[in-house]
Amino acid sequence: MQTVQSKGSGKPNNLILLIAAFAAVYLIWGSTYLAIKYAIGTIPSFLMAGVRFSVAGIILLVWARLSPGYTRPKAVHWRTAIIVGALLLGLGNGGVVIANPIPEESQIPSGDISPVIDKALTAAKKKGIAGKETTPFLLKHLVDATKGKSLKANIALVENNAKVAAQIAAAYSQKR
Repeated sequence: MQTVQSKGSGKPNNLILLIAAFAAVYLIWGSTYLAIKYAIGTIPSFLMAGVRFSVAGIILLVWARLSPGYTRPKAVHWRTAIIVGALLLGLGNGGVVIANPIPEESQIPSGDISPVIDKALTAAKKKGIAGKETTPFLLKHLVDATKGKSLKANIALVENNAKVAAQIAAAYSQKR
């Protein structure tokens, strides 16, 4: 096995393990999003997220149990894990799984907008636009190229997001 010496630490790092770790992240993370792509049309969003995180938790639990030096978690550990898990699912990732599309009358077909986006990205690259200047440049390019349709679509999406957020807030307040 090939090892690389860390600067200043005096401890060797295993290059193969590092590459394997990155490969695992890319494969596991990539396959997760591939699975989401296919599941999103057939499984409700929150159920899909719940199953995804439950499977991940089971895998981590099995891995921990099989690890040398495993000690059984105490009640305080379970309590903390439940609180953190509920907050992550409910607040952190719960908002991510709320799919709210652009209203149909404001949508631009992907076949129409994709080439425009590609041209905008190419133009930004050619002009050396990077960092915080990228988004305003791309949005202006899209507005000009679509004769304002992309701006109307973005405004409609923001309005629809506000509407759905208000509906969620109202439903939540009625449960309290």
